[in-house]
Amino acid sequence: MNYSETNCQSRIDYSELCDDLHTLKAPDALKHIIIDRIMFDVFDIGKTVISWSIKDTAIDPSLFSFFVDQSGSPEGAYTRLNKIGLTNEYTYVDTAAPTFGKFRRVYYRIGTRKNSTNEIYYTKAKGFYDEPDLVGLEIARRNRLLLHKVVGVPCVVHKRKHWGERCDNCWDDKLKRSTRAKCGVCYDTGYKDGYWSPIPAMINFNPSPSIVQQTPWGKMEPSSNTAWMSNWPLVEPQDVITELLSNKRWVVKNVANREKRRVSLKQIFQIEELDKGRVEFSLSVGYDGRFWFTQDSKSTGNAAHAFVWDETLLAWKYPA
Repeated sequence: MNYSETNCQSRIDYSELCDDLHTLKAPDALKHIIIDRIMFDVFDIGKTVISWSIKDTAIDPSLFSFFVDQSGSPEGAYTRLNKIGLTNEYTYVDTAAPTFGKFRRVYYRIGTRKNSTNEIYYTKAKGFYDEPDLVGLEIARRNRLLLHKVVGVPCVVHKRKHWGERCDNCWDDKLKRSTRAKCGVCYDTGYKDGYWSPIPAMINFNPSPSIVQQTPWGKMEPSSNTAWMSNWPLVEPQDVITELLSNKRWVVKNVANREKRRVSLKQIFQIEELDKGRVEFSLSVGYDGRFWFTQDSKSTGNAAHAFVWDETLLAWKYPA
């Protein structure tokens, strides 16, 4: 278990200890209270009630404080909603929840801090969406297995920001629009950093035809395609996908879900390849200096593949 200092606190990452039902399995030796369920209620526009429960324990819960974090992506970056920890309280009302838009999704996680040591750990990201039953979980697992072992291509999903801090480089508050193109701060989204943290994923792409069109202003090379992936992470129109092995970048145009009882199990989407000069090519893919692991956030076990960055080819490749 790795420990790192973040804001003068010792943070433990328990993401690998979560199963598909979002149940946290902390080691008994840590003697922490365990959050076993997170629930959501929406009673009014722009108001979301987040509540949670803990497993039976012999430890005094008043020795711990709870924090609620919010993001537009399951991988963050997260914004802390309550600056002061909640003690013996298991409900929080988010009065600024961005509920506008048909495709907007909001994710929350609960941080539990041990007050005596300032040690904090987090639950897995969760949104107020229905989760699959056992049959649905098995279908999703088989889709992920097919992608990882047979047909999947290593990619990164950049989820576009639709709310948050406005860009201080190109956004005009009076005009309510960006005043320059190819902004390196917001990537033409109008919001600082433009996209949430990149999420590794395996995606299957259909072969795309090569087309050249002659127009009054020159030649065009349109490239549209269809692709599919598992139910995690959930993609939305305007999200960007990067192929790690070829560095092709695609923008999602529309998404059609394969569902069981209104729960997404497989995502099929139309995508359009971006031109090489687009500002989206400046997006970081989360390169850590050595390896990129393409483990799906909803899967358990070891990563399916590890890809190596080749400094000579300036591209990702399969390890020798």
